[in-house]
Amino acid sequence: IYASYYGYKDIVKTLLEDNRTKLKISNKKGSTAISVMSISTSKNKDAILSLLKNPPKNINIFTDLKSNHYRGNAIKYLKNNKIISGYPDGSFKPNKTVNRAELMKILIGSNLPSGTYENCFKDVKKEWFAPYVCYGKKMGWIQGYANGTFKPAQTVNRAEAIKMAIEVFGLSTATKITNNPYNDVSKDSWFAKYVHTAKESGLFDYMINYKASNGMTRVDISDIIYRLLTIKKLKLDKYQKGKEVIIGTQPDEGVKSTGEDAVSSFLKKQAEKKKALEKEIEILNKIKNLDSQVK
Repeated sequence: IYASYYGYKDIVKTLLEDNRTKLKISNKKGSTAISVMSISTSKNKDAILSLLKNPPKNINIFTDLKSNHYRGNAIKYLKNNKIISGYPDGSFKPNKTVNRAELMKILIGSNLPSGTYENCFKDVKKEWFAPYVCYGKKMGWIQGYANGTFKPAQTVNRAEAIKMAIEVFGLSTATKITNNPYNDVSKDSWFAKYVHTAKESGLFDYMINYKASNGMTRVDISDIIYRLLTIKKLKLDKYQKGKEVIIGTQPDEGVKSTGEDAVSSFLKKQAEKKKALEKEIEILNKIKNLDSQVK
Protein backbone atom coordinates (compact mmCIF):
# COMPACT_ATOMS: atom_id res chain seq x y z
CA ILE A 1 0.00 0.00 0.00
CA TYR A 2 1.47 3.35 -0.99
CA ALA A 3 0.51 6.88 -0.10
CA SER A 4 1.80 10.15 -1.44
CA TYR A 5 1.18 13.45 0.26
CA TYR A 6 2.63 16.91 0.04
CA GLY A 7 4.49 18.36 3.00
CA TYR A 8 2.11 16.67 5.45
CA LYS A 9 4.00 15.03 8.32
CA ASP A 10 1.15 14.02 10.63
CA ILE A 11 0.69 10.67 8.89
CA VAL A 12 4.35 9.77 9.39
CA LYS A 13 4.11 10.75 13.05
CA THR A 14 1.03 8.57 13.55
CA LEU A 15 2.67 5.60 11.88
CA LEU A 16 5.97 5.94 13.73
CA GLU A 17 4.17 6.03 17.07
CA ASP A 18 2.66 2.61 16.34
CA ASN A 19 5.63 0.43 17.21
CA ARG A 20 3.98 -2.71 15.86
CA THR A 21 3.84 -1.36 12.34
CA LYS A 22 6.91 -1.69 10.13
CA LEU A 23 7.27 0.93 7.43
CA LYS A 24 9.51 1.87 4.59
CA ILE A 25 9.57 5.59 3.89
CA SER A 26 11.24 7.09 0.82
CA ASN A 27 11.37 10.69 -0.35
CA LYS A 28 10.49 11.72 -3.88
CA LYS A 29 10.06 15.06 -5.57
CA GLY A 30 7.62 17.03 -3.45
CA SER A 31 6.14 13.97 -1.76
CA THR A 32 6.87 11.01 0.47
CA ALA A 33 6.07 7.42 -0.42
CA ILE A 34 5.13 5.15 2.47
CA SER A 35 4.90 1.39 2.14
CA VAL A 36 3.65 -0.82 4.94
CA MET A 37 5.97 -3.79 5.35
CA SER A 38 3.76 -5.44 7.95
CA ILE A 39 0.91 -4.69 10.30
CA SER A 40 0.71 -7.41 12.93
CA THR A 41 -2.21 -7.20 15.34
CA SER A 42 -1.98 -3.46 15.64
CA LYS A 43 -5.10 -1.92 17.12
CA ASN A 44 -4.51 1.03 14.79
CA LYS A 45 -4.56 -1.12 11.66
CA ASP A 46 -7.82 0.27 10.25
CA ALA A 47 -6.85 3.86 10.99
CA ILE A 48 -3.43 3.38 9.39
CA LEU A 49 -4.87 1.80 6.27
CA SER A 50 -7.41 4.61 6.02
CA LEU A 51 -4.69 7.24 6.25
CA LEU A 52 -2.59 5.52 3.63
CA LYS A 53 -5.43 5.00 1.20
CA ASN A 54 -6.87 8.48 1.62
CA PRO A 55 -4.03 10.83 2.57
CA PRO A 56 -4.96 14.49 3.01
CA LYS A 57 -3.84 16.71 0.15
CA ASN A 58 -3.81 20.44 -0.27
CA ILE A 59 -5.41 21.08 3.10
CA ASN A 60 -5.71 24.76 3.95
CA ILE A 61 -3.42 25.99 6.71
CA PHE A 62 -5.06 29.38 6.19
CA THR A 63 -7.72 30.32 3.66
CA ASP A 64 -5.05 31.66 1.31
CA LEU A 65 -2.32 29.11 2.01
CA LYS A 66 -2.46 25.36 1.42
CA SER A 67 -0.32 22.64 3.01
CA ASN A 68 1.55 22.03 -0.24
CA HIS A 69 2.85 25.61 -0.25
CA TYR A 70 6.65 25.66 -0.52
CA ARG A 71 6.79 27.07 3.03
CA GLY A 72 3.81 25.02 4.24
CA ASN A 73 5.59 22.95 6.89
CA ALA A 74 7.17 26.04 8.45
CA ILE A 75 3.94 28.01 8.61
CA LYS A 76 1.89 25.10 9.92
CA TYR A 77 4.40 24.42 12.68
CA LEU A 78 4.54 28.06 13.74
CA LYS A 79 0.76 28.34 13.64
CA ASN A 80 0.22 25.23 15.75
CA ASN A 81 2.74 26.48 18.31
CA LYS A 82 1.07 29.91 18.38
CA ILE A 83 4.21 31.67 17.15
CA ILE A 84 2.34 33.21 14.25
CA SER A 85 -1.35 33.73 13.59
CA GLY A 86 -3.56 34.77 10.73
CA TYR A 87 -6.06 37.55 10.26
CA PRO A 88 -9.70 37.62 11.45
CA ASP A 89 -10.90 36.57 7.98
CA GLY A 90 -8.83 33.36 8.25
CA SER A 91 -6.13 34.45 5.81
CA PHE A 92 -2.36 34.60 6.33
CA LYS A 93 -1.35 37.07 3.62
CA PRO A 94 2.03 35.40 3.04
CA ASN A 95 3.44 38.15 0.81
CA LYS A 96 2.48 41.00 3.13
CA THR A 97 5.48 42.75 4.67
CA VAL A 98 6.09 42.83 8.43
CA ASN A 99 6.70 45.99 10.44
CA ARG A 100 9.33 46.39 13.15
CA ALA A 101 6.92 45.97 16.06
CA GLU A 102 5.30 42.86 14.57
CA LEU A 103 8.66 41.21 14.03
CA MET A 104 9.75 41.66 17.65
CA LYS A 105 6.47 40.18 18.82
CA ILE A 106 6.88 37.17 16.52
CA LEU A 107 10.52 36.60 17.52
CA ILE A 108 10.03 36.85 21.28
CA GLY A 109 6.43 35.63 21.55
CA SER A 110 5.70 33.41 24.55
CA ASN A 111 9.33 33.58 25.69
CA LEU A 112 8.73 37.05 27.12
CA PRO A 113 9.58 36.78 30.85
CA SER A 114 7.37 38.28 33.51
CA GLY A 115 8.05 41.90 34.30
CA THR A 116 7.21 45.41 33.14
CA TYR A 117 8.71 46.47 29.83
CA GLU A 118 7.55 49.85 28.55
CA ASN A 119 8.59 53.46 27.77
CA CYS A 120 11.88 52.42 26.17
CA PHE A 121 11.78 54.68 23.09
CA LYS A 122 10.16 58.04 22.36
CA ASP A 123 7.57 56.26 20.22
CA VAL A 124 7.21 53.11 22.33
CA LYS A 125 5.18 53.67 25.50
CA LYS A 126 2.54 51.17 26.63
CA GLU A 127 1.21 49.88 23.31
CA TRP A 128 0.56 46.17 22.70
CA PHE A 129 4.04 45.78 21.23
CA ALA A 130 5.88 47.70 23.97
CA PRO A 131 6.76 44.64 26.11
CA TYR A 132 8.43 42.87 23.19
CA VAL A 133 10.28 45.92 21.89
CA CYS A 134 11.40 47.05 25.34
CA TYR A 135 12.53 43.59 26.35
CA GLY A 136 14.46 43.34 23.07
CA LYS A 137 16.16 46.63 23.86
CA LYS A 138 17.00 45.51 27.38
CA MET A 139 18.64 42.36 26.00
CA GLY A 140 20.65 44.40 23.48
CA TRP A 141 18.97 42.87 20.44
CA ILE A 142 17.77 46.24 19.12
CA GLN A 143 19.04 49.80 19.56
CA GLY A 144 16.64 52.01 17.65
CA TYR A 145 17.54 55.18 15.78
CA ALA A 146 19.85 58.05 16.69
CA ASN A 147 16.89 60.34 17.44
CA GLY A 148 15.66 58.00 20.19
CA THR A 149 12.83 56.42 18.21
CA PHE A 150 12.15 52.82 17.19
CA LYS A 151 9.65 53.46 14.38
CA PRO A 152 7.48 50.43 15.23
CA ALA A 153 5.08 50.87 12.30
CA GLN A 154 7.86 51.06 9.72
CA THR A 155 8.28 48.06 7.43
CA VAL A 156 11.29 46.04 8.55
CA ASN A 157 13.70 45.45 5.69
CA ARG A 158 15.55 42.22 5.10
CA ALA A 159 18.82 43.54 6.56
CA GLU A 160 17.17 44.62 9.82
CA ALA A 161 15.05 41.47 10.04
CA ILE A 162 17.90 38.99 9.75
CA LYS A 163 19.92 40.97 12.29
CA MET A 164 17.03 40.89 14.80
CA ALA A 165 16.38 37.18 14.25
CA ILE A 166 20.01 36.16 14.71
CA GLU A 167 20.39 38.34 17.81
CA VAL A 168 17.23 36.94 19.44
CA PHE A 169 18.18 33.31 18.74
CA GLY A 170 21.75 33.87 19.88
CA LEU A 171 23.67 32.69 16.81
CA SER A 172 27.35 33.63 16.86
CA THR A 173 28.48 35.99 14.11
CA ALA A 174 31.90 36.29 12.53
CA THR A 175 34.05 39.22 13.70
CA LYS A 176 35.39 39.77 10.20
CA ILE A 177 33.94 39.01 6.77
CA THR A 178 36.52 38.51 4.02
CA ASN A 179 34.14 37.99 1.09
CA ASN A 180 30.85 39.53 0.03
CA PRO A 181 28.07 37.17 1.20
CA TYR A 182 26.07 38.02 -1.93
CA ASN A 183 26.62 40.09 -5.05
CA ASP A 184 24.50 42.87 -3.57
CA VAL A 185 25.85 42.63 0.01
CA SER A 186 29.26 44.22 0.53
CA LYS A 187 31.44 42.64 3.19
CA ASP A 188 31.86 46.15 4.63
CA SER A 189 28.14 46.82 5.15
CA TRP A 190 26.87 46.90 8.74
CA PHE A 191 24.63 43.88 8.21
CA ALA A 192 27.14 41.73 6.26
CA LYS A 193 28.05 39.57 9.27
CA TYR A 194 24.40 38.76 9.90
CA VAL A 195 23.68 37.85 6.28
CA HIS A 196 26.90 35.80 6.21
CA THR A 197 25.89 33.93 9.38
CA ALA A 198 22.39 33.31 8.05
CA LYS A 199 23.74 31.97 4.77
CA GLU A 200 26.28 29.69 6.46
CA SER A 201 23.61 28.46 8.88
CA GLY A 202 21.27 27.53 6.04
CA LEU A 203 18.56 30.02 6.98
CA PHE A 204 17.78 30.75 3.37
CA ASP A 205 18.58 29.45 -0.09
CA TYR A 206 19.21 32.61 -2.07
CA MET A 207 21.89 32.01 -4.67
CA ILE A 208 22.99 35.40 -6.04
CA ASN A 209 21.31 38.44 -4.45
CA TYR A 210 19.87 39.07 -1.00
CA LYS A 211 17.94 42.30 -1.70
CA ALA A 212 18.57 43.70 1.78
CA SER A 213 16.51 46.86 1.31
CA ASN A 214 13.33 44.95 0.40
CA GLY A 215 10.66 44.51 3.06
CA MET A 216 10.63 41.17 4.88
CA THR A 217 7.47 39.22 4.07
CA ARG A 218 5.44 37.09 6.44
CA VAL A 219 6.19 33.92 4.50
CA ASP A 220 9.95 34.49 4.42
CA ILE A 221 10.34 35.39 8.10
CA SER A 222 8.21 32.35 8.99
CA ASP A 223 10.60 30.07 7.15
CA ILE A 224 13.65 31.71 8.74
CA ILE A 225 12.20 31.31 12.25
CA TYR A 226 11.28 27.68 11.52
CA ARG A 227 14.85 26.97 10.46
CA LEU A 228 16.22 28.73 13.54
CA LEU A 229 13.95 26.64 15.76
CA THR A 230 15.14 23.47 14.02
CA ILE A 231 18.78 24.43 14.64
CA LYS A 232 18.09 25.27 18.28
CA LYS A 233 15.87 22.29 19.05
CA LEU A 234 18.04 19.66 17.38
CA LYS A 235 21.30 21.35 18.40
CA LEU A 236 22.57 21.56 14.83
CA ASP A 237 25.39 23.70 13.47
CA LYS A 238 23.22 24.57 10.51
CA TYR A 239 19.75 23.87 9.16
CA GLN A 240 19.49 20.59 7.27
CA LYS A 241 16.63 19.70 5.00
CA GLY A 242 15.01 16.45 6.04
CA LYS A 243 15.24 17.16 9.77
CA GLU A 244 11.82 18.79 9.80
CA VAL A 245 10.04 15.47 10.28
CA ILE A 246 11.64 15.21 13.73
CA ILE A 247 10.23 18.44 15.10
CA GLY A 248 7.09 17.84 13.07
CA THR A 249 4.21 20.21 12.65
CA GLN A 250 2.15 19.60 15.76
CA PRO A 251 2.17 21.66 19.00
CA ASP A 252 5.42 20.93 20.74
CA GLU A 253 6.43 21.97 24.24
CA GLY A 254 10.06 21.51 23.24
CA VAL A 255 10.01 24.91 21.59
CA LYS A 256 9.95 26.39 25.06
CA SER A 257 13.16 24.54 25.98
CA THR A 258 12.16 21.51 28.02
CA GLY A 259 15.78 20.37 28.25
CA GLU A 260 15.20 17.38 25.97
CA ASP A 261 15.87 17.40 22.27
CA ALA A 262 13.33 15.92 19.89
CA VAL A 263 15.18 12.66 19.27
CA SER A 264 15.63 11.88 22.98
CA SER A 265 12.00 12.70 23.63
CA PHE A 266 10.83 10.39 20.84
CA LEU A 267 13.03 7.49 22.01
CA LYS A 268 11.86 7.97 25.58
CA LYS A 269 8.21 7.72 24.53
CA GLN A 270 8.94 4.58 22.52
CA ALA A 271 10.70 3.00 25.51
CA GLU A 272 7.73 3.80 27.74
CA LYS A 273 5.33 2.20 25.26
CA LYS A 274 7.50 -0.90 25.04
CA LYS A 275 7.65 -1.18 28.82
CA ALA A 276 3.87 -0.83 29.11
CA LEU A 277 3.38 -3.52 26.45
CA GLU A 278 5.76 -5.91 28.21
CA LYS A 279 3.87 -5.35 31.47
CA GLU A 280 0.60 -6.14 29.73
CA ILE A 281 2.02 -9.37 28.30
CA GLU A 282 3.35 -10.33 31.72
CA ILE A 283 -0.10 -9.90 33.28
CA LEU A 284 -1.75 -11.91 30.51
CA ASN A 285 0.75 -14.74 31.00
CA LYS A 286 0.01 -14.81 34.72
CA ILE A 287 -3.72 -15.02 34.02
CA LYS A 288 -3.06 -17.81 31.54
CA ASN A 289 -1.03 -19.74 34.12
CA LEU A 290 -3.77 -19.32 36.71
CA ASP A 291 -6.35 -20.62 34.24
CA SER A 292 -4.26 -23.72 33.55
CA GLN A 293 -3.86 -24.38 37.28
CA VAL A 294 -7.60 -24.15 37.83
CA LYS A 295 -8.22 -26.64 35.05
